Amino acid sequence: MAASTYKVLLYDIRTQEIYAEIPTSDIQYDYELDADGSATISFPLTATKVNGNQIKPADIFPVRTAVAIQRGSELVWGGLVWQYKVDLSNGFITMDAGGYFSYYKYRHTPTAGKRFRQTETVDIIKSFLLDINSRNGIQTNLSGLQQVDARRNKYWAPYEYVSIADVIVDMADEVLPARAWDLIWGFGGGFFFYFEPYFVNSTHIGNRMWNTLDRKPTYNGVTLVQSENCEFTELSVDGNSMANLSFVVGASGTDVSQTRHYEARNIALSWSLPYLEKVTSVSGEKEQSTLPMRAKSELTAASIPIIMPTAVTYPNAFSPKQFKPGDQIKVTTNDEFLELDQAEYVVTKVTVDVSSDGSDRISLDMIQAELFKDVDTADA
Repeated sequence: MAASTYKVLLYDIRTQEIYAEIPTSDIQYDYELDADGSATISFPLTATKVNGNQIKPADIFPVRTAVAIQRGSELVWGGLVWQYKVDLSNGFITMDAGGYFSYYKYRHTPTAGKRFRQTETVDIIKSFLLDINSRNGIQTNLSGLQQVDARRNKYWAPYEYVSIADVIVDMADEVLPARAWDLIWGFGGGFFFYFEPYFVNSTHIGNRMWNTLDRKPTYNGVTLVQSENCEFTELSVDGNSMANLSFVVGASGTDVSQTRHYEARNIALSWSLPYLEKVTSVSGEKEQSTLPMRAKSELTAASIPIIMPTAVTYPNAFSPKQFKPGDQIKVTTNDEFLELDQAEYVVTKVTVDVSSDGSDRISLDMIQAELFKDVDTADA
């Protein structure tokens, strides 16, 4: 596959107007599960704006300046410039940007608090983002959000000021154990979410949020085969997050006896390991009825050690758009230690390194698909 043509576009996050296409010497960008992703971009000080004038410090103003990376005809990454440094000796600027999601770390639940009763989880997120858009936000397009038929009770107290980024992650990861549709709560809930840039027209760029219908990884059609389309460079096995007892603590009242909490136990794992306790605090949970799903969901991710292979694809073997965090892929290795044959793994991070000739290599961090399946749990 031939090398791709990369462009880096600078635009104003509020007006959405593109004001510069900059020549680059180095690009690295990534997407990460339940996180904002990042990009590092270097370009010469002699770069010019669309009007032909040289870029000056005022033209790269953190947060106001947004960046979009274009590969061929499509935008593959977008976000806000948070900082940059200038190498005066060699004549280069290096910008560090965070994906659009990074902005929502700095917007919070209202001063007056907010309550939702039996509300679709995605509608809760929409409510917050629409409010932020109306109050000097980054105008995130919400047309990609779709309901997941999961309803929750949520309450954020006055002056609690929980970041909207944390609210989104909590809602995305809140999954009921496998079960039929429930009259009160709907289906299991949870989802994967993404922020992406898009062309509003030829001179303007917007940002859009979208989500999947559930938090079940879907096979994306890709099989990684060692020595054919990739190399496996690293393997980590981590048991630090394992647990067979889950304690979830909600918000406390003035009386400690009113503290909302729930306990669950992984029955099978308790037979083979000494007790390992995991405590999770969720300030948005003010009602006891909403805690069991979180406790049992926590046990799913803590049921086995996390096996994390890292694969690096051959140059231009895949398009970065073929991989999204939450995608399920198949993995085959010829390594005697790994011994993976069509093993199912879930992508957690996609990192793209772009060479000066436009060729790109993709590094994939993965965890085993079993971590997204339900385990046998019971009340502790």
